[in-house]
Amino acid sequence: MLMIEKTDNTKWRGVMKRNRIIITVLALILLGGVAYGMNYAINYSYYQKVMGTVIIEPVDISSISDGLYTGSFDAKITAATVGITVKDGEITDIDLIKHKHDEGAQAVTIIDDVLGEQSLEVDVVSGATNSSNTILKAIEVALKSDPK
Repeated sequence: MLMIEKTDNTKWRGVMKRNRIIITVLALILLGGVAYGMNYAINYSYYQKVMGTVIIEPVDISSISDGLYTGSFDAKITAATVGITVKDGEITDIDLIKHKHDEGAQAVTIIDDVLGEQSLEVDVVSGATNSSNTILKAIEVALKSDPK
């Protein structure tokens, strides 16, 4: 008589369940990576479009009333929020409240240039052109707003 050995299917079911869990986790990680990449690509496209068309308009600082002014500019990859104190027709302080930057951290030095020149018509920081323009635009927006 031929004897057929019974196999333990429970062991194989456990292996198959573990494999399904691993595949599901890997698929979720891959899906998350694709979603992150697509979001970054959309933001980067917007950033390039905005930064390619941003114009820093001159502001007559001597005509601005005393007070505290706040302004923001957001281009997705770079963003800045500033608080500016104006007294007797001069900018006395610029507080960089928020600065989101890609590789333009050194752009913060443009604040000293604006304070020294009392103008937005200053040279951008080499290697940080877009971050410099983001900070300048936030300063412009602040100076054109109502004081707080």
